[in-house]
Amino acid sequence: MRHNLAILTLVLMVLLPSLLMVKALHDRGNGLVWQVDMTGYDPRDLLRGHYLNFRYDWDIVDVDSSEHCIAGQACCLCLTERAPNDFTNPQVRAVDCRNESIARQCTSRLKNMNAMMGPQIYYVPEDHALRLEKMLRDGGHDFKMEIAVPRSGGPAIIRDLYVDQKPLASFLTQPD
Repeated sequence: MRHNLAILTLVLMVLLPSLLMVKALHDRGNGLVWQVDMTGYDPRDLLRGHYLNFRYDWDIVDVDSSEHCIAGQACCLCLTERAPNDFTNPQVRAVDCRNESIARQCTSRLKNMNAMMGPQIYYVPEDHALRLEKMLRDGGHDFKMEIAVPRSGGPAIIRDLYVDQKPLASFLTQPD
């Protein structure tokens, strides 16, 4: 019996992380993809090590108070397109995740609203970190984060950082 329990434990230790990885890859590849403006949130400390500190620069839309979340409710960010099939800089409002009639009006829903409104970090290569920090701090460049939102709703999955409409890897290979 102990032998069977040990084997089951070992199988679960390998299987569960593998299943979580497969789900994350599925969500990343099959989610609705948005590009969201980003901004630094502390000019004195945009870069900590190799991580670029930023906030999503959401276009928060003020809506009628009946749709707003009340403290303690399950709040989501409701993302809607500015124009049909325009998945850049969505209009965003807070909605009660449990209200299906409101949720159906959203193109995408992001759960854990508070986490999406706060500070974020993104790994950048060390040899380009200072250049990117200066560009974000000084302005004049278009920084966007490409995120995938699972169709079932859920947390955003970062796909790539875009600088001046180019994926980070392409941007970094061009001459200064």
